Amino acid sequence: MHIEDWRLERQRTGGSPKNTRRAFEKLRQALDQAVNWQLIALNPARRVTVRVPEPTEVNVWTPDEVVTFLEHPTVRNHRMYAYFHLAIGTGMRPSELLGLRVDSVNLETRELLIEQGSVTVRGHMVQNAPKTEHSRRWLELSEEDCEVVKAHLERRERERRKGRRWQESGLLFVTTNGTPILTRNMLYDLKGLVNRINGVSKTRKGYPKKVKGYQPPPPEKRILSEMTLYGLRHTYGSISNAANMDVKIFGARMGHKHSSFTLDRYVKVYKEHRRAAAISPKELAQRAKRSAE
Repeated sequence: MHIEDWRLERQRTGGSPKNTRRAFEKLRQALDQAVNWQLIALNPARRVTVRVPEPTEVNVWTPDEVVTFLEHPTVRNHRMYAYFHLAIGTGMRPSELLGLRVDSVNLETRELLIEQGSVTVRGHMVQNAPKTEHSRRWLELSEEDCEVVKAHLERRERERRKGRRWQESGLLFVTTNGTPILTRNMLYDLKGLVNRINGVSKTRKGYPKKVKGYQPPPPEKRILSEMTLYGLRHTYGSISNAANMDVKIFGARMGHKHSSFTLDRYVKVYKEHRRAAAISPKELAQRAKRSAE
């Protein structure tokens, strides 16, 4: 009864279904251990059902939006341009990018090693192991990727020499003092850039200031749609699929074991491709016949 009350209270106060389920699983495991140690006779958590949260739809950029963002001067000159370039070009998780070490990148062989992540815990960045066994992986880089990373490393070195309070963390993406970047601060940077491109110049931490009478641009007048750090990862999956890349290849680059999971959770079919599939039955049959010949 107490466990059910706790679950309902979290639901009433707006607790995340995903986090509630995680906390419940930890509690159930602890009570299972208590049963094994004969501290209690039964595990009351076994009689409580916590619903599996439905995956929320993540917005992805179209290929045109990707090009607009990456080629915009404000983005090109941003000190974290390499982060956004790799996020869209490799599909790495935000934690993997923020946990990427300088010595894990080999520009000569054009590859990098993902062997740790970096997540925010009570306002501090903490390094942890990869999410799954398939998350630890090598990623091949394009020539352009290497050029972008090289420019970022040169900028990082200039900041290191210039900064009197530099604290070397060994991470590729750091603050101007060399410390790890908080996930929320990277999100603020992303939202700030999107707002700038959309013509919203007065921003604070990526969001418009609360100015009396302020109204954000309507969706039809925005150059870029809203975006999140994980949305960049989903965008990689969607544009890779649109580019006819083998799902086994880009799914492996994203750290997935099963390509079906990649297609189900990380790939969005663009409207242009759905429209291209709208053909008459006769034409569809003719195409099938030509393919069989």
